[in-house]
Order: sequence, then structure tokens, then C-alpha cells
Amino acid sequence: MTITRLSIVLLFTACRGADDPADESTPLSPEEEQALEAANDALAASLFATDSASYVLAQPTRAVCPAIAKDGTITDFVVTVDYGDGCTPSSGLVAAEMSGGLAVAYATQQVDVTFDSLAADETSVDGWITGAYVAVGLGDGATITLDSELDFATVTTEQSLTAEIGSVGVVVDGTASVDSTEGSASSTIDAVSMDYLDIWAACPLPHGGSITVDVDGDEISVTFLEDTPQTGEVEVSFNAFTTTTTFCPYASALY
Repeated sequence: MTITRLSIVLLFTACRGADDPADESTPLSPEEEQALEAANDALAASLFATDSASYVLAQPTRAVCPAIAKDGTITDFVVTVDYGDGCTPSSGLVAAEMSGGLAVAYATQQVDVTFDSLAADETSVDGWITGAYVAVGLGDGATITLDSELDFATVTTEQSLTAEIGSVGVVVDGTASVDSTEGSASSTIDAVSMDYLDIWAACPLPHGGSITVDVDGDEISVTFLEDTPQTGEVEVSFNAFTTTTTFCPYASALY
């Protein structure tokens, strides 16, 4: 599996100014390379799905990106999200420029997201996101379970997630699969934690949790460290061996 367009459009600012991975990283096996690419795809799609569904908590505004409108009652409403001709979301979860829009319908703690000519960095986004809120509180955030199928050009992702949406960041657990013209992989996401301010770090990546990827029956774990947003380094565990390597170039190498 080569680096996918999905990784690039959602994490395209990763490791601004980072060196080429061959300069500082321990040499990795082909299986570990594939695991890093698949982990990045799963991370990017998970953050995108969480960001899209989280707008159910947003208040109407025209002053930020995106513009947000709400219509309905307190228990049954639709949030319309409009990125216009293009802007970078102010939420802090997606670094790509978005255009077009989406609608988030909420009724009886159920949420459904539909897309309207939505694009991430000029790559069209199709598919669906549906979920259920365990708790909703504008001050305290929410817990949401999400199922989604998202198509980004030649990449399709399917996910089943639980996202804790807090005031300073999100914590994501669940499973994800990635299929593309280059191959496929499945992954388990375990307590991946990202603060909204991490998007402005040298490497906008989580500061905790792990993604375990199944590569042809071999399980390879990618663990995010407390200083990963600053250093771009993660731990890769395979066959009882653990090495530290730079993760960000897998998102930024082709843009």
C-alpha cells in the first residue's frame, strides 16, 4: 500500500520542516511501512468523521470556518455546515482546506451526516456518517458512537468508533478498514488522544493511544507518545521488537 491521497489531504501540514524519514529513522520492514501508512489513513478518516459529527454541538455563526446554521427544536434539528469556496476548519481536528458543505440531522440522540459537494483540499468526499450520542452537554462535550463509510477519490474507509468530544480535545476508540487500488488493511484504534491545539504543533498528531494494524495476518502496533506532536516520533512494535521512527512524512511526503 502506498501513501494515499486521504492521508495527505487531512494531515497535509504534518511535520512542517521535518527531515526525510530515511535521515533519522531506524530502517523498517515492508510490513511496518505498510502499517504506518494504514495507521495514518485510519487516523485521518477517524478525525474527519469525528469533526463532521461534532458540529451537532455547534452554535450558529457566520464568523468562523465553517459558517453554521441551525433549524428546528432543541431535541430535533438540522445543523447546516457551509465551507463555501474553501476554508480551513477552526475546530482543530482537520488541517485540510474544505469546500462545499454538510448537514447534521439530530433527533432523539441520533445523528446522521450527509454531504453537499463536500471536498477536502479539492478531493471530493462521498459516503455517510451515522451515530448516537450517549450524552450531550454544550459545556462538557459529548460521547458519540459513530459508524461511517467514506470515499476519498480512490480510497474507501469504513469505521466503527467511539469518540469522547471534550473542551480541549478528543479521545477515539474503535476499528477501521482502508481499501484502495494499492491494497487493504484493518486496524484497531485504542484511546487515540488529540488536543485541538496539537494541530498547530510541529507535527499535528495525537499525544497518546495506539493504532494496531493487521498486515497479512501480522499485527503491528503504532503508539503515539506524549511528545509526538512536537517530535513526530512514534513507537512501532512488530514481532516482539519495538523501534522509534518518524511518523509525519507518511502524511506529507507527496504534497
